[in-house]
Order: sequence, then C-alpha cells, then structure tokens
Amino acid sequence: LQRTLGSSYTIERELGGGGMSSVYLAEETALGRRVVIKILPPELAHAVSGERFRQEIRFAARLTHPHIVPLLAAGESDGLPWFTMPYVEGESLRVRLARGPLPLGEVVSMLRDVAGALAYAHGHGVVHRDIKPDNVLLNAGTALVTDFGVAKALTAATGGAESGITTLGVALGTPAYMAPEQGAGDPATDHRADIYALGCLAYEAITGAPPFAGRPPAELIAAHAIQSPEPLARRRPDVPPALAELVMRCLAKRPADRPQSAGEVLNALDGIQSGAGSSRRRTVAVAAAVLAVLLGVAVVLGNGARLIPDGIPPSAASPIHSIAVLPFVNTGGDPEDEYFSDGMTDELAHALGGLPDIRVAGRTSSYAYKGKAATVQEIGRALGVRGVIAGTVRRAGERLRVTVQLSSATDGFQRWSHEYERGSSDVFEMQDELTRAIVAELEPALRGTGTQVASERRGTADPVAYEHYLRGRYFFARRGTPALLTAIDEYRAAIGRDSAFARAHAGMALVYVVLPSYESVSVDSVNRLGIASARRALALDSTLADAHLALATALANELELDSADAEFRRVLALAPNDPTTRLWHSAVLQGQGRVEDALAATRRAMELDPLSAVIRTDLAVVLLSARRYPEAFAAARRAVELDSTFTYTRVVLAWLHGLTGRPDSALAQLGLDRPVDPGLTWRGAGWRGVAAWVYGRAGRPADVRRMGAEIARQPNGGGGYDEAMVAMALGDLEGAVKQLGRSLERHELLGRDQNPGCTPVLDPLRGLGSFRRLMASYGIRVCEG
Repeated sequence: LQRTLGSSYTIERELGGGGMSSVYLAEETALGRRVVIKILPPELAHAVSGERFRQEIRFAARLTHPHIVPLLAAGESDGLPWFTMPYVEGESLRVRLARGPLPLGEVVSMLRDVAGALAYAHGHGVVHRDIKPDNVLLNAGTALVTDFGVAKALTAATGGAESGITTLGVALGTPAYMAPEQGAGDPATDHRADIYALGCLAYEAITGAPPFAGRPPAELIAAHAIQSPEPLARRRPDVPPALAELVMRCLAKRPADRPQSAGEVLNALDGIQSGAGSSRRRTVAVAAAVLAVLLGVAVVLGNGARLIPDGIPPSAASPIHSIAVLPFVNTGGDPEDEYFSDGMTDELAHALGGLPDIRVAGRTSSYAYKGKAATVQEIGRALGVRGVIAGTVRRAGERLRVTVQLSSATDGFQRWSHEYERGSSDVFEMQDELTRAIVAELEPALRGTGTQVASERRGTADPVAYEHYLRGRYFFARRGTPALLTAIDEYRAAIGRDSAFARAHAGMALVYVVLPSYESVSVDSVNRLGIASARRALALDSTLADAHLALATALANELELDSADAEFRRVLALAPNDPTTRLWHSAVLQGQGRVEDALAATRRAMELDPLSAVIRTDLAVVLLSARRYPEAFAAARRAVELDSTFTYTRVVLAWLHGLTGRPDSALAQLGLDRPVDPGLTWRGAGWRGVAAWVYGRAGRPADVRRMGAEIARQPNGGGGYDEAMVAMALGDLEGAVKQLGRSLERHELLGRDQNPGCTPVLDPLRGLGSFRRLMASYGIRVCEG
C-alpha cells in the first residue's frame, strides 16, 4: 500500500474496515498533517469507474459544515480508488454507545449536530444513505458526520444504479438503519431515507440498541418494512414525550409520514431543548441585511430611546467607558444560524473595540452568559464593566427586525434602546444611512472618537463575501481542526468574491498561524502561508490589527523573538484592549526572559477577559516559570472552576504537582493513577511527553520507556520535545538537550506557555553548557534560579 501511494502519504497504521473500504491513518507529506485514507477493496473497485468516482468525491468535497468531516482528496493506486479526510481525535458514537445509552441532554445535542449536517448536505444535493453510529464522530462535545457523498460516488461510478454494487454483496447502507424503501432497492429513494436512519440512530442513543436489534440482516430489512419498534417510553420511561414522538415520526414506514426535511427535525429538536418554536432559514441577502442593520448600530452607539429613570437628566447619567457585548439572540431559533448571531455579536464588539475611549470585555467572558440568566448588575460586577449591550434579531418573511439595548451595570436601568425594521434590498446603502443617523445622537462617552462609517470598517461592498467572512470568524473562534479547516474554506470563498477584502486575508493568516497548536502540520509550511496572507492584508490595509497579530505570531513560531516583540507592540498600538494580543505577547516576553513583564501582560489579559479559563491557565504557567507555585495553583484551580472541560489546565496542574513533590497527584491529574493506563482521557500535542515526565517524577522508568516506544511510533516521532522529556526522565540529560535542539530546529511549538529557558520542568538541564549554548543560538534567555 505504501508503495502504491508513493511519497504523498506515509501510512502509520490500519484503523480497521469501514464496511465499503479499508481504513488507514497516515500523514500527508506536503502539509505534515494526519489524515484518514479509505481504500475500496478489489472486489468493489473492479465494478467502479475510477474517474467517475473521483469526480463525485470532488463534488462531495465542496461540502463545508461544522458537523461534516470534509473530504480532502481522491485518487487511484494500482486500480484501487481511495479518498482522504481529516483525522478527527475522539471516538465514534458506536464506541461511546458500547458504554451504554447517552444522557438525554447529550442525545438532543448530538441529534441536532447530525440533523444540521444532513440539512446542509441535502440542501446541496447530497444524500448520505449510511447514517449509523460508526459514521458519527464525537469530538470536544460536538458530533461530526463522516463519509458524506461516498454512497453517491459509488452509485455514479457503477453506472448510476446500485445493482453493480449489491450483486457483489456490498449494500449502500447498513440493514439496522435502512429505511424500508432503501432496503427494497426503490430507485425513488431520496433524502428522507436519511431521516429514517436518523430515527434509528436516535432510538439507539436513547435505549442502547437500534430497533429490531439482534436479528440477521434479511430479517432486519423485513422488520423495518412491516413491524413497529417497541415504544421508546417502554424502553426508557424518562424520555420526554416530544422527543419520543419525534423519533417515532422519523421511523414512519412511508416517507411521506416522516418529517420532510432535516431542517424540520432540527426545528423540533430546538423546541425540545429550549421551548423555542420552529424557524426558517435565512437567505444570503437577508443575512447580509441583518448584519448591515447591526453594523449601523455597532460603529457608534446612538442614544435612540432613553430609559433613564425620571428625575435624572440625561446629561447627569454616568458616561460608560467599559462595555460587555452579550451574544445576540436569534429569536427565530434556527440553530444553524448560530454562526450568524455570533457573527453579529463579534462585529459589534469589534467595531466598539476600535474606539479609543471604550473598553470592551473579552469574547470568552461575554459568551459565558450565552443562554444564561443574570442581571445586568451581576454581569457588570463579574466583568468589571459599566455598560451591557444585548440584542435580538428576528426575521418575518423578507422583513428584518433588530433590537439593541444599552443598560447601565451600575444601577441596572436601560440607558438606550432602538429597534430597526428593514427589507433586504439596498443593504449597504441602508447600513450607511443608519450609521449617519446614529452618529448624530452619540453618547457622551463616544464624542470626539471619530465617525468612521460602517462601509469603511466592513472592508467589502459584496454581501456574499461578507457572509463568508463572518462564517470564517465563527469557525475560527470554535478552534479544533475541523472548524479551522472550514474557516480556511470560508475565508477563501470571501477572497474569491473580493480579492481586495483585507479582513478576509487577515482572518486566513490567523488560522494558519494557530493551526499547529491543533493539528500535526509542518510549522514552517503553515507559517509561510500565514505570513503571505498577513502581508497581503497589510498591503491592502496597514492598520489591520488582526494582520499584525498573525504576523507577530508567525515570527514567534519561528523563534524570531525580538521581531515578534516589535510586531506585537504594533498590534497593541492599534488594539490596546485586545486580550488575545496581550496573552500571546506574554509568551514572547517569557522567551526573552522577561517573566515579570509576561506576568503583567497576562494579568492585563485577565482583566480584559476575566472569565477565560485559557488566560487563567496561562497565568498559572507564567507563575510556574517564576516559581510562585501557590499562586500558580490558585490560578489553575480558578481555571477549572471557570471551565472544567479545558483539559490543558490538568496538564498544568500535573506540572505543578510534580514540581512540588506530589507525583501521585500529578498522575491523578492525567488519569495515569490506575493500574491499567486507559490511554488518557485527554489528548493534545505533546501529551505523551508530559506523561513520560510525570512517570519519571513518580520513579516508574518502565512506564517512561513505554511512553518512549509510543512516541517512536508516531509520525516523525514526537517532534523532539516528547523525546526530550523521555530522555530527561531516564537521566540522559545530553540526549534531552539534543532532542530539544531537534525541536527548535524544526520550529515546532513547544506550547506558547512553556519557555524552555525559564520553565522549572527543564531544571535538570539548566546547568549544562550544551543547553545554554542551544538556548543562546535561538536568542532564548535562560532564567536563573
């Protein structure tokens, strides 16, 4: 297999069979990223037209959705067609269900993700035809559907009918999840077969087994056609009646009796989860109109309708210089439009953040209140702001209604409120008109700060390009490999519509420079792409803070610390209140040996975004480097209180416990305190190196060697840093220095928080001349102490 694939991919291991294919984990050489390769077996490949198969896979590869694992490439080796997709960390729903049924809240959340993927794919003419737990991957609390378009590609490649495949004994579908019409081979089978399979999936997630479980395939197909499943309430009495009714509707024998679209299922699930009614999907033009209205409000804050209590003249009201922008609520309720309402919120915060007299609370802190009940005064106290902005968006036909309110966090009174209702035509002209009207009635705090109109801040006159840009921002904020790859596609689409859209180039640059933190890619390769995109953005608009931030981060990735420091200072001159810039700058300051400056930068980031677990965790690491362990413990524990799902905090706590003589507690933080290592319940770049270090502190050299063997089996090993941890844990200090040099030479991220010159984790190496020479060769200052 490796010979037939050539040098484009390096096979790591076989993952098993996927029904219609053999599945392998591999590294894509060009980008240094891990992918899954699926290869058709010879008995199926002989019935398939390779060229037609590749054409259909390329068509399906255009599907870009947060809950769809995208297809990347297709080819043919020795007559065997193959295709690739990203490798997704996590587990399949099949593996999860082996441990028992899901909690009902997780069932609804998972079904919403799968239904959203189906609605998107069906809208683009792609029917899955093999929805089952094996094809649903669970990653970081979300569900992703894999193998979209494969069934269609196989059908097309065998002459447009299933007969060529089914005569070989390979069914396009799985009997336990096949709709009656699909099992009967009805040529009129359409997207509603996926609705039926979704019902089977839901039934299994709720009860632990699909309908008619335990029967042979032929009996299963017959049962789906003529028998009714056992009522859900009998199998699981606590299932909500509305959910049970929806699942049984999906399992209707006649397609006409099922929900007629995945969007209908999505709306019903949304109603079950939140009580919201059904909603309708916006068109691109309508979506752009809503955003135009919002930005008309966002560039400057008008005073529309004042709701200050009687007896207090408006001029006496305290000026508001600090604001939290809460996530806007889509009162239509379509969960697929979450990207849109989040985009509106982010654009409003971005516009206000560009005003020099206003401090805007960080995104993480504001989003902590999404869907939660809290008073304006409680929010103000928690975030340290004097004003809170909230809003709603609603569509009624082709009309849009946007409501925005500004409330005082000091007394809880609403200071300003305005409602806009417009059509979807003349979008940007309407936006500028609204902006000029609001500028005429500014709040005192905003007077004299400039009246840059929305069209200048927006950066494009193309509403479709602008929508792609907002989607890109949404997926970038979600992080994780699938979301980041989708963000790249969205930014690329925006640039395809408007090549002079500087903000889209800047967004693309940011994705590239953070990608190595989430995916095993060549830092040098993606850095070059990031730098090119950033420089293109700056050539179009030299004042773009995001472009300077991407450039600064790329320089930091390459350990050009002085140049990175200078670039970060340019960003701070443009966006002094951006917590992300402060946080990433602190890593460079650590590399320069300026630990106190790094502490100050991180604390400032925390002031700007006080509810961010990421910032609290990084504060713990800087305090660790300063050997202020009690303060570091306190910061890390506060991070856990803010977000117990942010698993890197556990890594930092493991460092701290190990450094303070409590290796057993360090093992417990990583789930390594059990007799049989479960493979760790958390995952991330460098986790095996951390595990080796912890085992070393616990005096367990056999386990250190076991981790070393696992590292050696990874593509390109562990990149140097993992091997350094193994060598150091086994007492081979010079070997550890050599491996660190390998890591630095390849510009691999050691983690933005672990400066090798200062971290006490590497204290055993600090006295070695070879270590000091290595650090000096990269301009990294070695901290004393």
